[in-house]
Amino acid sequence: MTALLTAAGLFALGVYLSALFSGAETAFYRISTLRLSFHAAAGKRRASRVLRFAEQPARFVATLLVGNNVANYLTTAAIGVAVAAFSTGGGGAPEVIATWLISPVVFVCGELLPKRLCYLAPSYFLGRQSSFLLVIFKLAAPVSIPLAGLARLLEKDDESDSRRVGGVLGRGRLIEVLDEGHRAGLLTDVQDRLTENVLHAAPGRARERATPPERAVSFPLACTRDELLAKAVALGVREVLLTAEPAGGASTVPAAEAAPFVGYVKVADVAAGDRAPRDWLRPLPRIAEGATRLEALAELRREGDAVGLLISRADGSGGGRVVGVLNERGLLRELFGRV
Repeated sequence: MTALLTAAGLFALGVYLSALFSGAETAFYRISTLRLSFHAAAGKRRASRVLRFAEQPARFVATLLVGNNVANYLTTAAIGVAVAAFSTGGGGAPEVIATWLISPVVFVCGELLPKRLCYLAPSYFLGRQSSFLLVIFKLAAPVSIPLAGLARLLEKDDESDSRRVGGVLGRGRLIEVLDEGHRAGLLTDVQDRLTENVLHAAPGRARERATPPERAVSFPLACTRDELLAKAVALGVREVLLTAEPAGGASTVPAAEAAPFVGYVKVADVAAGDRAPRDWLRPLPRIAEGATRLEALAELRREGDAVGLLISRADGSGGGRVVGVLNERGLLRELFGRV
């Protein structure tokens, strides 16, 4: 009798933990981080705890996997104890048959049903279980932290694939957040169209919107203020590249290697002062050829420059062949202009 009670207790605990961890995993991927942030900022402790999990997703998922394995071990142990209490013969056939018969119950009650419920109400479930999950989160740290570290190491081995998967998941979560904001009246139709432009244009390669070096408007470094202003006004440009060519008027660069760009100037700066254009020289950020449009725009914004060079090899030392010239306004028009 004691063995049966022990088996029943272990089985109930195992199924409960399996339901808890399986449901938490589904709820974690379904929950809105935007809503969590709002609730945490409002001082709700449950939301703050769940937001802590969201800040360490790899470790939290590893914790749930560890908990699920413990739950499966408990259910297996319960079946073993029950079979041992009933069966007096040798061999493992009774235990295999019992496991086979009880598996549908474990699957429905410990996996399928809790996942479905947590899919429908992720915030409610994670909020109610956040205290218990936080305890498990801390207790499982010796195992979950190495597992999370291993996951990050594997991501580095295949950086392109992980970045692609992360982009797909990130885009899905972003769209979900924006839909939620639109339903709540936080986003207008114009903002919706703006977001759609970004999501469609951002993954495109920056090289597709870069000006070839030989077509970029440039002046020699030693040109005069009047020469530069006259030509810039005629061409309607706001930034002008300067090259290491000898003085002799405006030109287009026939080859980046023959006449390297040494920087650029803003026409407004030159017009506002009486100094030579070279005194207003600004550096040209160098962006890797494989960068997307959004990455290139972010790099220009981070450096605070309006023009950058797209190079065939980003080695951090200024080397590489110039394959194009990027303009911040052109990228902005591509990403945000059609609203």
